Amino acid sequence: MLYLDQANLLITGSWDSTIKVFDCKDETSILRIMTGGHQESEITCLVYSETLGLLASAALNGLIAIWDFDMGKLEQILIGHENCEVTCL
Repeated sequence: MLYLDQANLLITGSWDSTIKVFDCKDETSILRIMTGGHQESEITCLVYSETLGLLASAALNGLIAIWDFDMGKLEQILIGHENCEVTCL
């Protein structure tokens, strides 16, 4: 889970392989759901680069997904460690 203070956004990664972006001003508002980066594997960690506007997510299946955060678009999938979970970025 990540909190982007300046944008007042909460980003969560889940067991169902989805990334959800919430507007903290409106606690019931899901701004975006991002899918397709982890082949149905649980997301274990997230990191955001404000400078590049990229979000990286990692999962139990060893994949690391790079997302264009503003567009919610999957840019690239990297293999972290084959057959090993990635737990930090």
